[in-house]
Amino acid sequence: MSDKRRTFAVIDGNSLMHRAFHAVPPTMNAPDGRPTNAIFGFLNMFLKMIDAFNPDGVVVAFDKGKPRVRMEMLPQYKAQRPPMDPDLHAQFPMIKELLGALNVPILQSEGWEGDDILGTMARLGEQAGCDMLLVTGDRDMYQLVTEHVNVVSTRKGLSDVAIMTPESVDDLYHGITPALVPDFYGLKGDTSDNIPGVPGIGPKKASALIAQYGSLDEVIAHADEVKGKMGENLRAHIDDALLSRKVATIRTDAPVELDFEATSFPAFSADEVSAALGTLGITAMQNRFLALIGGEGGVVPAASAFEIPPVLRAAAGDAEALAAAAAEISRAIDAGEWIAAVVDDDKEEGALFGLTRTLWLATSKGLFALEEADDGTPAAVEGFKFAHGVIAGVLARLFMEGRVASPDMKALLHELSPVDSSEPELMDPLATDSTRIFDTVVAAYLLDSDRSEFDEAYLADTYLQMAPPAARGAEGAGEDAPAPAARTAALTLALVAPLRDRMARENAANVFDGIEMPLVPVLAKMERAGMLVDPDRLHSLSEGLATQIT
Repeated sequence: MSDKRRTFAVIDGNSLMHRAFHAVPPTMNAPDGRPTNAIFGFLNMFLKMIDAFNPDGVVVAFDKGKPRVRMEMLPQYKAQRPPMDPDLHAQFPMIKELLGALNVPILQSEGWEGDDILGTMARLGEQAGCDMLLVTGDRDMYQLVTEHVNVVSTRKGLSDVAIMTPESVDDLYHGITPALVPDFYGLKGDTSDNIPGVPGIGPKKASALIAQYGSLDEVIAHADEVKGKMGENLRAHIDDALLSRKVATIRTDAPVELDFEATSFPAFSADEVSAALGTLGITAMQNRFLALIGGEGGVVPAASAFEIPPVLRAAAGDAEALAAAAAEISRAIDAGEWIAAVVDDDKEEGALFGLTRTLWLATSKGLFALEEADDGTPAAVEGFKFAHGVIAGVLARLFMEGRVASPDMKALLHELSPVDSSEPELMDPLATDSTRIFDTVVAAYLLDSDRSEFDEAYLADTYLQMAPPAARGAEGAGEDAPAPAARTAALTLALVAPLRDRMARENAANVFDGIEMPLVPVLAKMERAGMLVDPDRLHSLSEGLATQIT
């Protein structure tokens, strides 16, 4: 082995499958009707972990059978848990088969829990000179953390994770080091696993007692010093505390093994993964997996640049340029094409206003920048009413006659129906035909609902298999780099077709067309209407609360 320590990720398969099942809506199915939402969420977390840590090897641990090892110590261990949901149960054989296609080792042993397999791998990996990442949602795993073993702790859904080091475990539990985590659980117990602990002692009291005396054994040795009901409970439940600590201690001697030298990731073939994902109907992630092995299988390498077409810039006073832009917009509307629209201004950070505003439009023929002064300087072009300015006039016609795409459709509607109800409303958002608007970020959210951000780099990579060029002002951008809003408009137009196709394949199109897009104008209308604030009623409430406080 080289001097450089290799990094291995060990995934708690049961923990992540449970979290994925409850985080991803149960609307996803394989072509044969089998549910796939947990698999989709698991794979998404898997890919995020690969992107974040780039491990040299990956293995997945699963529970197998009843947790006999702990049930022998505590017969009621996990007895209160309801049976696994049948739709989740059905997805475990499917994810294991898919992991086989990915050439990711699966570790399991009859009667042993995944926790103990993670613990065993953590110690074996350390001994082999590796840095270990334990990917799990179980906090009792923090006891395994060392200088070379970190826990990647999944928290909220699938997207919020914390990297637990010895220092962060200490900070979280206020003086509880990883080695003392079993003592901590011995006192506080764990209701999710039916571990009793000591009645009346929760996390804060448990950490305070251990911080004061140093360990569970020392807490017990000084039990007579603990005052009140807590002391009574502690003295009456010493055996429960010791048993709870034993049950909460992660084993590191599970009968599993791994050849760390021979295990690597990625080590799969494009054909096998494509076939496996196709069988499950999860084609949305195919390119992300294939990109890990160099874009095989006809995938365009992620380094390919997204091309920005030439720009026709038309200022409010430039009648000739405005006429050319108007002619192209009319052509695209008549042809029933999608037109991407993004409004930008030159307002500097911290300023109240800028000097000019620009409506960027992308059509199949190119990019158009329609500029106007912030005072809404009128202009006259055949086919458009510009009484309130170029931008308002063009948008009004687009919404009434065209097909409009945007990364923030609600913000675009507010250009004509301002949130500030003191400003004139040029178009009622409810007059918008929801079948003729397309919000690319909403579509991307439906396809990956556990993700919190949908930046342009992610959208271009995921749905176009391309990298967007650096925008003007970004580090490394050249003098001819496109304006950020120009890039956004061009990218938005390019995304409509692949997003629409992907939603059709993932059974999300009906939700997008029937719920999400009709809701956008309603939300815009609600935001303009605002909420009634009755000062007299608030004053009355204030007086009543003041009386109660007094």
